[in-house]
Amino acid sequence: MVAGLVALWASRFVQGRTGDAYQTGSRALSLADPGSKLSSQAHHAVGGSAVSLGRPAEGLRHLELAADLGGSAIWLITGIRADIHSRAWAAHAHWLLGHDTEALSGCHQAIKLARSIDHPFCLAVGLAYGCITYQMRHDLPALKDAASELRELCDRYGFAYYREWGLILDGWSRSGEQGIGLVERGVANLKAEGAYARMPYWLSLLANLLAGNDQPDAARDTLDAALATAKERDDLWWLPEVMRMRAAYDEEQAAVSRLRSAAELASAQGSVTLLRRCEHDLAGHGDQAPAPRPPTT
Repeated sequence: MVAGLVALWASRFVQGRTGDAYQTGSRALSLADPGSKLSSQAHHAVGGSAVSLGRPAEGLRHLELAADLGGSAIWLITGIRADIHSRAWAAHAHWLLGHDTEALSGCHQAIKLARSIDHPFCLAVGLAYGCITYQMRHDLPALKDAASELRELCDRYGFAYYREWGLILDGWSRSGEQGIGLVERGVANLKAEGAYARMPYWLSLLANLLAGNDQPDAARDTLDAALATAKERDDLWWLPEVMRMRAAYDEEQAAVSRLRSAAELASAQGSVTLLRRCEHDLAGHGDQAPAPRPPTT
């Protein structure tokens, strides 16, 4: 039953049904023996969903439990070793919480573990999550290397889904028309697969490239689509950043209002890094962000 619920969680999560996925993972966790190796799969499901719901502190706690309980013995029903996937995902929670050193360490550890067992799919997952960590940190050299390896792996073994991540993140690292084309292809492929998880994040990367290529109207429309998708699918972890980016297309007062709302949301989520970005932009308007709140647990 627990394994079946974790499989159902994976399907719902990738479809972008974030709230449903969290509930499914929570049910699996309630059925698993506390502290058991099997419970590591349920902790992984709850932790990953919590991160996407904009609760990085809660997500980190469950993902670290999943990695510790599973060790090298537990493989998720999705075909990935639990400790590798959980550590790779926990890196995103660390980054949101302002733990940059821990984020980078977890990212490297997941990729190193995947290489040590010579398992192409685990390596693809480690690299894919690593690419997101590198992108959020704006580490272009590391992102280019990881995205190139990820794309080569996916082409060689026919891996779908993470192939699209490679297209999008490689495209973002290239910029210009070539980069836009890669990102658009990756996003279109995900939509065709019915894979809407992280869609606000993917769309924000496309908007970033469009803005840099002197296409402000397309960038604004893409950010509006990202805002709508985030709210429709409870995919909230990146929403403060999407709001911050969208404020650049508002008039002065509206921009300040949107930035303050973004800062309040980041603060409520405990997303320290995204709050700092909002604070920086508000300072440019001569305004101050709200005081940060304790992270959601």
